[in-house]
Order: sequence, then structure tokens, then C-alpha cells
Amino acid sequence: PDVLIVGAGALGLCTAAELHRRGARATVVDPGGANASSIAAGMLAPALETALEALPLAYGAVGVAARDLWPAVAERTGVTLHRDGAEWRGATPEGAAGRLAAVGFRWRTVPHGIFTPDDWRLDPEQAMAALSQGVARLAGRAARIEADGAVALDDGRRLTAGHVVAAFGAAPAVEAPPALAGLLAQIRPIKGQILRLEGVAPPPHVIRAPGVYIVPSSRGVIVGATMEEGRFDCTVEADVTETLMSRARALMPELAQGAVVAAQAGLRGASPDGLPMAGPTGAARLHAALAPRRNGWLLAPLVAEVVADGIEGRAPGVHAPALDPRRFAP
Repeated sequence: PDVLIVGAGALGLCTAAELHRRGARATVVDPGGANASSIAAGMLAPALETALEALPLAYGAVGVAARDLWPAVAERTGVTLHRDGAEWRGATPEGAAGRLAAVGFRWRTVPHGIFTPDDWRLDPEQAMAALSQGVARLAGRAARIEADGAVALDDGRRLTAGHVVAAFGAAPAVEAPPALAGLLAQIRPIKGQILRLEGVAPPPHVIRAPGVYIVPSSRGVIVGATMEEGRFDCTVEADVTETLMSRARALMPELAQGAVVAAQAGLRGASPDGLPMAGPTGAARLHAALAPRRNGWLLAPLVAEVVADGIEGRAPGVHAPALDPRRFAP
């Protein structure tokens, strides 16, 4: 292939789909099993993420740019978008409203808090299937990435391509050249536990409050999610499940009638400034699509565009400098 993409989450699949659209032959190296993207809630939430997470206001502009790429991606690939907005219920909704207004997001008061129509969502399972159409996938786990465009798998196979994109999660056991190894050393793991319920009607839109969110889904009702920095394990913990359910029931008492049919935990990766690492790494044939924090689905189309531009040698877009992995170089 022209490009090997190591990782089959939102960033890897979106990058593969974008390269496929541009006529490149891309192969996704898929280690198999669940990943943070597959078990995520699928929120495309530039508004509330900016308002609630104490991230730089510039994050809002990057998030909006990424979200606004989704309609074209959805039309090309068949991803289904839900533009039903999100509601924030917190002790100080005026604070969130002020930050929304400061970045130019729309909002209005509702009985329990504030509502913004500027946050959307998708179903990760459906999106991953749609993005995979026409994209070559190869089952295997990378053990080593080499600077010359080669990837060694843990079963002894060695794959070569014109370019390699590192698009894996927070804590892979992958040997890498210094340009990439230096980036990986700066990625913080964040464990997140999430629940799926059945037997209860979903809310009409996303509902968020401190320490919890409730998301309607074709798979039932999604309740999530914890943000535990520095945790490398994916163990599901019963006390965390109960805490999430307690918080969720406080927002929607009718959730007590539902049953938790799945509890999962995944690892997200976060860069020091919260924005992903996307684009050339400094090694000529090695590119990054890493560390989107908990906004992999939101940021995936923008990451894909930046990475594809770098592979093709195009002039970087307006948001590429904010995502450039080389901003973390010593």
C-alpha cells in the first residue's frame, strides 16, 4: 500500500477513508478487539466540551472546524449523524452559558439548565462500519514501527509502505523511532468506564451534568463516563458502575427501570495541551494521528485531513499548526 495506518479507532479509520477518497491505497493494521472509539458514546460536542472542560477557548474553534467536516464525510461514507443538541444540568449553568457565548456557540435556557443545538452525535458501531467500506484492513498487532516506512508485527510479519501513520491508543507496547517515541512518552492515559442500558426509553437528546452524561443510542441508553488520568488498566469496577448509575438516575429517575447490559472500560490518550497530535512527526515517512483525549470522534475528520495533507505534501490548513506533533519537540 501507499500508506499503513496502525490502529483502527476513529482517527485511523477516518484517515484511511480520507486517503481512499484522495486515491491513495491505505491499509489499516487492526489489532482486533474493542478500543476507546468502539465503546465511546459518539458525542460530537465542541460546545459543551469547550464550556465544561476548562480547555483553551481556541479548542472551540478547532472543535467546530472538525464537526463541520462531518456532514461531507457522512454523505460520502454513509455515517449517520444526529443533530439533536445537548443539555447541560449543573449548579451554575450561567457559567457554562457564558463560556458558550464567549466562543460563539448558541444556547437557550431550558427547565433544568441550558441547551445547545451545536453539539451532535453518532453511533460508533455504525460509524466504524461505514468508514471501513472500501478500506483494506489487515489483522495484526504492531510490535515495531521503523523510520523507513516499515511495520513489524508481533507474529514476525514485516509490512512496508510509502508512509506509516501511528493512530493507536494511549499505551501500546510499540517500539518506535525517536521522533515518534518522544511523542508517545508525552501522552497521558485516561481510563474511562461506560455503561449501556436497555429496557428504558432514551432521552430526546444528550443530557450532561457534573461527572456523568446520558446519551440516546440505537444500542439503548449510554451512561458515562469516568476520566481517571494515569490509569493503564481496562478493568470494569462495580463501584464505578454504581456511582455512574446513581448520578444518571438523579438526572433521569426512570433509568432505574432499565438494566445494565454492558459495562466497559477503555483507555484514551491525551497530549499535554489536550489537542491531538496530527501530521508529520519529523521523520520523513512517519505521521501521527494520536491523543485526541475524549474527543476522538469529534476531531477525527480534521485529524484525517491534516494527516492526508502531510502525506501528500500539501500546504497545511489553518488548524494544522495547532495539531502539529512537532509542537512538543524539545
